[in-house]
Amino acid sequence: RMFRTDSHVLLELRKEEIRNKMGVYSDFQTKKGIDEAALDILHDAKKIMQPCTRMDIASGLEVIASTFQINVPNEIGLEVYMKELERYPLFVLKKGVEDICREYKYPRLPLPKEFIDRCEPDYEEHRKWLMNIIYAFIDLQRFIQAGGEPPPNKYLVDYKAKK
Repeated sequence: RMFRTDSHVLLELRKEEIRNKMGVYSDFQTKKGIDEAALDILHDAKKIMQPCTRMDIASGLEVIASTFQINVPNEIGLEVYMKELERYPLFVLKKGVEDICREYKYPRLPLPKEFIDRCEPDYEEHRKWLMNIIYAFIDLQRFIQAGGEPPPNKYLVDYKAKK
């Protein structure tokens, strides 16, 4: 959801091209316009995926506490929330908090597991997307360094030999 801009879509298309055409088709282009922008886009995506701060978590818990008119836990309880939620990026945490405020039925602070159940799928989707794009561009660089030539077409070689 966070990585749905035009540039991210172009990266996704390029990744598919790298995965499906590189080394297979002779018309595979080793350089495209998106390749130059990829490093900046990936750098920005990596920044977005950085874990949130303890202050971000405290703010999210405060939003929920205020919405449901409940108290936040003491320091020991708060530390459990911090430990469990600090791995998630801010946009994932915010979405989890918004979902809880919109859908949660009980006027109490959700357990850490309930936060994790809402945050983990979104986090994993974005993490996997980012890693797949990175690995595709690593493969592309290796292909270029190795000469960037697809393997010879067996049928074309046989055809040329018969001429």
